[in-house]
Parts: sequence; structure tokens; C-alpha cells
Amino acid sequence: MYVETHQILELDLTEDHRSKCYELEKKTKKESDFDIAVRNFTNLSIEMKKQKINQKELTSVSSGDIVNLHELLFTKNRDYLIKFNGDQVKAEQFADKIVFVAVDDDDTSFEEEMLFDPLPKTDLENDFEEVFSCMPWTAIPLSDRTSRELLQKRFGFRDNNGSLFVIDSKGVVLQTIVIYDFIRYGSLGYPFSSERLESLESECKAIAAEPTVEKLLSSPERDYVIANNGDKVPIHTLEDKVVALYFHAGNVTETDMLTEELRNVYENLAEKEVKFEVVLLYLCDTPITIGFRNEDSFWRTFGTMPWLALPYKDPILKKLKIIYEYPEDYNYGDDEEISKLVIVGPHGEFCEPCGADILLNYRVPGYPFTREKALELETERIKKLKLEMILETNKVLTRNDGSKVCSFDVLMHYSKSLVEILSSLIPVPKATSMVPIKED
Repeated sequence: MYVETHQILELDLTEDHRSKCYELEKKTKKESDFDIAVRNFTNLSIEMKKQKINQKELTSVSSGDIVNLHELLFTKNRDYLIKFNGDQVKAEQFADKIVFVAVDDDDTSFEEEMLFDPLPKTDLENDFEEVFSCMPWTAIPLSDRTSRELLQKRFGFRDNNGSLFVIDSKGVVLQTIVIYDFIRYGSLGYPFSSERLESLESECKAIAAEPTVEKLLSSPERDYVIANNGDKVPIHTLEDKVVALYFHAGNVTETDMLTEELRNVYENLAEKEVKFEVVLLYLCDTPITIGFRNEDSFWRTFGTMPWLALPYKDPILKKLKIIYEYPEDYNYGDDEEISKLVIVGPHGEFCEPCGADILLNYRVPGYPFTREKALELETERIKKLKLEMILETNKVLTRNDGSKVCSFDVLMHYSKSLVEILSSLIPVPKATSMVPIKED
């Protein structure tokens, strides 16, 4: 017991001695600039960590809350926001407008750069200018750190990618996590209130239930599609035709193959004066196409095609993707994004979402490219099978091109095709629980 007490006392004396020596050294030796910088850095780092902790503990705004945007965006010394070209947008210009507030949670680099980088232009400033140069809207000046921190504290952070809020002209928060709504609805979702988004979903469901070319392709601002020479073709002239909506994806190999087969079928049916039309839906906002397609690539691609198209980046593309759930079952990071053909019958008589598979399998005879037509063709093929082909399963047959095939393989191929078509036509019943039967 004595030894333990002695050890503690010795430790206390040692620490006290060191402290006194340090104070004496400070009095006799002037601090260098480096020592001052280190001390300031330590104090500032501690303060920043405290601010971060306090900021994370704040409850960010929710839908329906009311905020004072003027106090958050402007100060007594600054009554404007900036654009990348240097223009100043005055506070009064934001009156009676819907405002989108984007808050970024990437402040760590700012702390590091402000403390360590002695150059006139820091890496953070370069990053800010690089990102801001791609944006047509306004921003709080990077130098106004107080306003940016106030905005961050008030709105909080929803995820690591930052947050985006929609606020109306009265300061009412309409939406808090709106980035996914931007991706899904585009400009059709404006002003992105819950009522507008619910209305849009209901509208899409109603069109999907009774689709016609007019409902699918037209909008209040546009009642036409375009040819590759720039001509406008009224949508109502397509109502009595079978129309293929061509979702043109970013998978080059498969898309090129589908385009070539579709071209052959299109030209063949045109020669026979069959009422068939294709409308290109040039996708540029999917995980694979975004950033790699633009209006120039649209016209280069469309210029090689004999059919019609929706204008580049037309808002209706978003609605069509919602209605037909495109791209379906796509996982971000996948390399594949499959093109799709949706076949719409005259005056909406039918709608076939699997048109691409049917066209690739049956070509011209598959017209109008519905599963019912595919079933009809497969049934005819099976009827043509000779009896000996079924009974003598090991018999070798010769195809039209001279190649050999076992009769059993032929039979299995047609049987499998028929089962797949029947399965797609007949709805699968819900699973029921099996109740064991008691034996007498």
C-alpha cells in the first residue's frame, strides 16, 4: 500500500515539475512562428470538431416546416447570390419563386485546405469552381463561410451525397429528400409537392391501364413526333397503326443488333404497305447513358434510322419510363442495359412490352409482335412435325441450310418455346398452402 501511494505521489510531482519547467521555458524563450501555427491549428481543430458534433445533433427541417430563406441565404453585407460567370442575382429576384436548396456534406476538405494550404487558390476553391462551372443556377459565395455553415446547420444532412430541399415562395418546405424524385420525374414533377407527385403517379397508372399512342406520346406543349429531316409528324396520324416504342439503351452490341433487325422488319413491312411505325426513345439519363450521350449523338444515331422519334430529352420520356418500368431489374454497376420494344396496337387495342424478344425470334412473320402471335406461330410449327419425328427421337434431320439436327432436340426446342409462351399468357396463380388429407 505504501509503495502504491508513493508511486502516485512521485508521478504527481513529476507532472508538476514538467509543467513548471514548461512555463519557465515559455517565459525565457520566445515562441516561433511554427509554434504559434501549431497552437492555433490545435485550437481551431478542437473548435471545428465541437461544431461538427453540435451540427450533427441538430434536427434538420421536415416537410411542412417554414423557414426564412432570406436570413439563410443573404446577410447585411451581401444581398445577392452569384453565378459562375460572375453575375450577381439580387435577393428581390427570388421573391414568389420555388427555391431548390442543395446542401453538401463535404466540409472536411475545406477545414484542411484553410489550415494548411498557403497558396492564394486552394484545392477546395478549384473543386468549387469546377463543379459550379457545370451549373446554371446560383450559389452562396465560397468566401462566405458563415452563411454556408448557417445553412448547413439549419437544414442538416440526409446522406453522404448532400441534401436537396424544395421550398415554396412562402418558405414552406415541400420536400426534403427530392433528388430521387428529380431522377424519376424530371421537370414533370415540378413543383415536387406531394400532391403533384401523387397526381403524376395516378396519371401514369391511368395511361398504363388504357394506353393509346396519343396518351403515351403527346403533351400539352407538343402534339407531334419528328422525322430525322426535322419534319413534325402529328401524333394522331399514328393512331390507326401498330407502333413500336423503341427504348434505345446504352448497351452498344445488343442495341445495334436490335436496331439492325428492326430496320429489316420495318423496311420489309413498308414495302408491303403494312401500317407499322417505330418511334425512337433516345435514352440519355439512365445509369449507362448519362454523361455519354448528348444532342449531337442523338442526331447522329437518329440520322441513320428510317423511322420517327421523340425530340431529344423530351419530358415525356420520364413518364414512359415510369409506365413501362424501364430499366427494370437494373442494378447500378451492371454493364448491361437492355433496349426494349413496347408494341402499341391501333387505338390502343393491345400493348405488348416484350416486343423486342418476339421480333428477334420471328422477324416479319411475328407481326404485330404480340405473345398471341408468337403462340400461333409456335403452334403451327408443332403441327408440321411429322409423326416419325416424335416417335423416332434419335433420327437425324436436315435443316434447310443443310445442317444436321437430332429430332429429339427439335421436339424439345418447340416444346420449350410453347411452354414459355403459354406461361407468359396465362397468369400464375398465387401459392396456396397445402393441407394434408387425413386417411380414414
